[in-house]
Amino acid sequence: APELQEPMIAAVMPQVLSTPAASPAAKSGHNHHHGMAPAATPDAGSLPGMGTPVSAGDLQVTLEADTRYAAPTDLTLRVNDASGAPVSGARVTVFVEMAGMGGMHRESVQAEEQAPGTYVAPAAPLIMPGQWEVSARVSPKGQSSSTARFVIEVGGG
Repeated sequence: APELQEPMIAAVMPQVLSTPAASPAAKSGHNHHHGMAPAATPDAGSLPGMGTPVSAGDLQVTLEADTRYAAPTDLTLRVNDASGAPVSGARVTVFVEMAGMGGMHRESVQAEEQAPGTYVAPAAPLIMPGQWEVSARVSPKGQSSSTARFVIEVGGG
């Protein structure tokens, strides 16, 4: 049996997203800055990882998952409003794609609310080791949608 260990948490900078995704032309550069890069368009290295709250419109979204192994994985998202209160009754859709694959293997998973402000996207297909981009589109009742973006590292163990 595989040895249990703590999930890997990526240490990266949080980023506020208030604009739609960059155009494919802007994203085609493969500059992999892992420091304080003042890039106008984020590359995978500058997106926040698990456990880091991301501002999306008036919301704070936090992603958590066990990514030690490449396999279908439940993704847990905690959604809070600007005051820190849980946001209930939102529609949450999670998109996952392997970083650097040009969207060829982009999949979406509908998340279900498990507790106030806690949504789970079951069995997200994180089936290969490496970096994955995770986007969570949150649509609270009666409000416009916001999208939070993350990058997570999936292990090969």
